[in-house]
Amino acid sequence: MKHTAAVLALLAPLGSLGAQPTADSWRARVSTMMRDTVLANGLTVVVAEKHTTPLATIEVTFRTGAVAQKPGEEGIAHLLEHVLFRSYGEEGEFAGDVANLNGTYNGTTGEEQVNYWITVPSKEAVNAVRVIAKLVRNSTFRSRELNSEKRIVVDELARNSSDAGSRLPHLVGSRLWGDDWTRKNPGGTRESVEAVKLERLQALYAEQYVPANAAIVV
Repeated sequence: MKHTAAVLALLAPLGSLGAQPTADSWRARVSTMMRDTVLANGLTVVVAEKHTTPLATIEVTFRTGAVAQKPGEEGIAHLLEHVLFRSYGEEGEFAGDVANLNGTYNGTTGEEQVNYWITVPSKEAVNAVRVIAKLVRNSTFRSRELNSEKRIVVDELARNSSDAGSRLPHLVGSRLWGDDWTRKNPGGTRESVEAVKLERLQALYAEQYVPANAAIVV
């Protein structure tokens, strides 16, 4: 929510160059654009309105990521993000549902959060909420999706390992954090990714992908 407020403040129109806005005026402007509430099930809902373009982005963020990993399973949170898109229904069904809304989508995994988002024409916002809700609530994991995504993630790791710009942060992080590097390393290694079992992936999903551990931003 802090990041959302900061972005909204940066995007808000600046007025005349001679009159610089104060911190209080920025807060007042953001408060008129953004509303947030916590539902009975613990889900945080943030609605940020800006009517400059007829688009809507629906993003679900979970308070998880590398921080939820155990030693030896580095990369499992990132692998779960990949598998979730393929576990939505039949092969290609999620991409098809988003395409039917003339939308785009993606996901990211970090140290302490995993994000999924869809951007659509604003008239399709309600339908996009339904699609992303199905993605994060009703996915069924199967071995074939897990094995397919393992190969994709391992290929990503191989490409990153050949790039000095990607290797350097990994080297510095592992030296800096030592035994705690497990909880700071979203990517993992080929060995740790290939070792992930379907049952462990399902357990992590059941534990972390719950309303009280999530926020939806529209």
